[in-house]
Amino acid sequence: MVQARQRYLGHGFYAPVADALTARVLQLNLGSVLDAGCGEGYYLRQLVDGAETEQIPLKAAGLDISKWAVMAAARGEQRLTWLVASNAAIPLADASVDGVVCVFGFPVAGEFRRVLRPGGHLLTIDPGPDHLVELKQIIYSDIKAKPVYQPMPESSFELISEQVINFPIGLRTNDLVQDLLIMTPHLYRASSAGRARANALDNLNLTVDMRLRTYRC
Repeated sequence: MVQARQRYLGHGFYAPVADALTARVLQLNLGSVLDAGCGEGYYLRQLVDGAETEQIPLKAAGLDISKWAVMAAARGEQRLTWLVASNAAIPLADASVDGVVCVFGFPVAGEFRRVLRPGGHLLTIDPGPDHLVELKQIIYSDIKAKPVYQPMPESSFELISEQVINFPIGLRTNDLVQDLLIMTPHLYRASSAGRARANALDNLNLTVDMRLRTYRC
């Protein structure tokens, strides 16, 4: 999964998502950020690159429960701090960061609130109702409707903005289709017949539909 994510994201298919996240973090003028569920580090690297380009000082750390993902993220990247840990037990001091970023992750509101400084910000990116809908139509016999908004489970977070990120992409090889499938939960949720249909594809046009939400605590 880690290797598939590296290959897929390395093609820049989700660059508009990384750009939107980077712009929002820099707009908020956050001095320190934790990427909670950083995976192989794609979004955090883009964020730090953007801060350096704008000459904005930013301290950043990435955390993931997967040792293999963190090892891949840390390889050749000395600017950042990388941690193997769970969002349920973040190894940071209370009120120690200005912002927490959670991209397609598993938010733990209490821990996020604990490590954030008063007035700090949480930024989440989650799939919208049309995200990869074309792939879902191929691998599933029935597509369940997904709610547009899923509120944070703790009232101490105030939603202050929401941005829709929606754009088309085209995958032109079977290898890219397979990498996308491998890096998503759909690989394990699809039936064998659905996976077989995806395995036969060498061309797939898709909709990327995400929601970037900013909360204040």
